[in-house]
Amino acid sequence: MLKTGNWRNIFKEDYYWYTFQTSTIPSNEFELFLAPNPTSDILNIQTSDRIFVQIFNTAGVLQFSTNETNIDVSTLEKGMYLVLIKNKKYTITKKIIVE
Repeated sequence: MLKTGNWRNIFKEDYYWYTFQTSTIPSNEFELFLAPNPTSDILNIQTSDRIFVQIFNTAGVLQFSTNETNIDVSTLEKGMYLVLIKNKKYTITKKIIVE
């Protein structure tokens, strides 16, 4: 089972604030794998679902959005980032480290 939340997006300038409520996703409804983590160049997201990806820094600033599953993170500064991965029904948040 994967943990996720119901996100409510409140937009203000380039910052995103979220309210979060936890819920559980049945493991057969949204399976994914991120590798390598930590990474310095390409982040690969393996999933059978069509996805939309947003990467935020720890200050909550959106770094970029994409529909791709191979994401070039080489332009990001070293540090921790939050990756929001959305399919048609769920949103999952993962932490990654860029070295």
